[in-house]
Amino acid sequence: MLMTLLLLAAPISDYSQERLKEIIPGPAVKELVSESLDHNPDGISPSSLPGQVWFDDSVPQDSSEHAEGGDGWFWVTANPVAISGGKSHQSRNFGQLDSSKTTHRHYFEDTLNELVLDPGDKLFTYVFLDINNMPGEIMLEWRDARSFEHRAYWGQNNIGLGIDGTSSRYYVGPLPKANTWVRLEVPAKAVGLEEASLNGMSFDLDAGRATFDAAGKLAATELPPPATPSGDSVWIEDGLPAGAKTATVNDVWKWVENLSPFGLLAHESFVSVTHNTTVYRSHSFTGAQTPMQVNPGDVLFTYVWMDPSAKPDQIMLQWNDGISWEHRAFWGENYIGRQVTNIGAQGTESQRYVGGLPPAGTWYRLEVPASYVGLEGKAVSGMAFSIYGKEPTVVWDRSGKTSRSSGVPLPLSATTSIWRLKTDDGYYAYDANDQGPATYFPDKKNAFFAYPNQAPGTVPFYRFRRSDSTNPELFYSQSKVYDGNGWRLDGAAFYVYADATTTGTLPLYLYHDAQFHYFLTINQTEATNMSLDGIAAYVLPPKEAVPTSPSGLTIAGRGALVVWRDTSDNETGFQIERNDGGWIVVANVAANITHYAPQSGAPPCGHVEYRVRAVNELGFSNSVQGEYDCTRIGSQPDSQALVLRITGPRNDDSMRGSFEMVAEPSDLGAIAKVEFFANGIKLGEVTSAPYVFVWNDVPPGTYNLTTTVTDAAGASTTSATITGTVGQTMPPPTPKLTLTPASSRSRVERGERAVPQRISRPRKYQKD
Repeated sequence: MLMTLLLLAAPISDYSQERLKEIIPGPAVKELVSESLDHNPDGISPSSLPGQVWFDDSVPQDSSEHAEGGDGWFWVTANPVAISGGKSHQSRNFGQLDSSKTTHRHYFEDTLNELVLDPGDKLFTYVFLDINNMPGEIMLEWRDARSFEHRAYWGQNNIGLGIDGTSSRYYVGPLPKANTWVRLEVPAKAVGLEEASLNGMSFDLDAGRATFDAAGKLAATELPPPATPSGDSVWIEDGLPAGAKTATVNDVWKWVENLSPFGLLAHESFVSVTHNTTVYRSHSFTGAQTPMQVNPGDVLFTYVWMDPSAKPDQIMLQWNDGISWEHRAFWGENYIGRQVTNIGAQGTESQRYVGGLPPAGTWYRLEVPASYVGLEGKAVSGMAFSIYGKEPTVVWDRSGKTSRSSGVPLPLSATTSIWRLKTDDGYYAYDANDQGPATYFPDKKNAFFAYPNQAPGTVPFYRFRRSDSTNPELFYSQSKVYDGNGWRLDGAAFYVYADATTTGTLPLYLYHDAQFHYFLTINQTEATNMSLDGIAAYVLPPKEAVPTSPSGLTIAGRGALVVWRDTSDNETGFQIERNDGGWIVVANVAANITHYAPQSGAPPCGHVEYRVRAVNELGFSNSVQGEYDCTRIGSQPDSQALVLRITGPRNDDSMRGSFEMVAEPSDLGAIAKVEFFANGIKLGEVTSAPYVFVWNDVPPGTYNLTTTVTDAAGASTTSATITGTVGQTMPPPTPKLTLTPASSRSRVERGERAVPQRISRPRKYQKD
């Protein structure tokens, strides 16, 4: 699957600049930033756009125009200015909003001026998303001689048109960047339109507002071949180096055709059809006659594609320097490190964590600085490509080294906390020093994280100063030039990301108040009574911004009670999901709640699978997952062995002054009551599931905690004792999963923001 985003006019500040941005594996493209919204930035005409423009300032000849959901054909000349010609058409123009109809579309059909498509063509259009009124999804539809059943969409899966995974509903990727013109491109083949003639087009939104401009096609003959990025030295492509000796673990060396953005072949990790077995696989080679010499400062790279419907839990690259394999990097949760022997120690060159799993459904360039894995100055003669998961589909391509990184983010430990500072007059400053300029005092600790020095993929974030040195007014910008009103450059304050392509970054929004005091934030709810200027940069959130993953998930009573440990102090709630042939959200509970009882009660004895993750306004934590299996043979007594669980400490841990005690009977059949005791003294009882008792304002001391279950016949069973101490602060524990009473299988999954992709294999790269 291929999508090209051509960033053009981004009028979010009072300066103009031009810069080059490299998109891998495509060629470099230019981003143009206009000074204002009232004119075409560079006098772009339809004839100067790449490809053949079908229509621009009006619909094609003899078209019939239509609209649904309160939409219409609203042609505008400003806010924003058209990217080509003099007009663009805006979905839900100002004053035309209808909040009762979230899905809206405007379209034309039956034009006599048809757009004829040839093999290999791409369809394109330009879009500008309103940053203050963002849609959940945008969809483009094209009409051939028969119907509009040719669609591509970006963002959430909310508009109910077409069938997922087909040409009637082709998922391209997340929403494009807002507040800037973006060129959307879709292969005609992906939406079933190769060699078709088009007579109509539709522009659909789920809520929000967007502006669209020129649309047309780009012929295959106009597509440049993928360029080798400057500085790259390719070692593996379309085959192994001479002399290489292969080896595998639960895997094979399988070369596949027409899947790669480079060359002719890529190699695929073995996968069974059923996708039902969790497994570690690795295919490798050693003994290359021509090793890859790694120099100081080099960055190692490999391209990877993952099936969004069968993603791995972890991927790992390993390099052999002729002596050992002790040079490894991995992405995702470290199952390989925990379950495979003799594979290094996490946090060292032998097992270096780089980040979360890359986006699925698209080719992604993995990069690892050679210094991370101890390979500077060494000759690499072998590589291994390793995966872990439930029979994931992973395809690998070109590998080598580069003398120049295209955007490797350094670990969070390489960043520094940026403080927000403020004066009594309402002036703001941002500094790694909590004292900052004179007369400023801390307004918010850890407003965001940035780099104190130049890092790969970052750009300077300049500080400008106005007024005298004892009471300065400060302004921050990526631009080195800021005109007028007495501003002068004060140097680089710190380093930020220029766009959102680095995983884990957040937009840094620029606001101003009525007195034009400038305010930066990653959390828009902080900007009360202020006007949004736009996105100033992209930064990393504070370490404590996203909640810590819950842990210790337990499923009991045939799945009728789900309990977990709250290890975070900044969540706004928890999201509970159940696997019903795919993960679905079944409940959301408030902060500090650590249990969930399905309304339907205990399901039939069998397989139950849940996962839970903490959430706040900045995103999700990792999830903790548990599975429950049981097989009922003959009759069982109503009152069985009882499991007592305290949702906070483990046995012999320290507890806070208030906590929950949760009893977990293995059968919820004919239970009359559950009683809770501390040091033999009854605290209370619960007569219906869930059997949870909250003990508040607990005095300091050591307590032996038990619980007793009594069934309808009067028979009772007492749990084992758990000992805990109140009066100390408990550090967040390492996530851990326990299951009762049957089989135990668990995993912690990385939190995700991306919208699920909907294809099963990488699509053929269109080169001719």
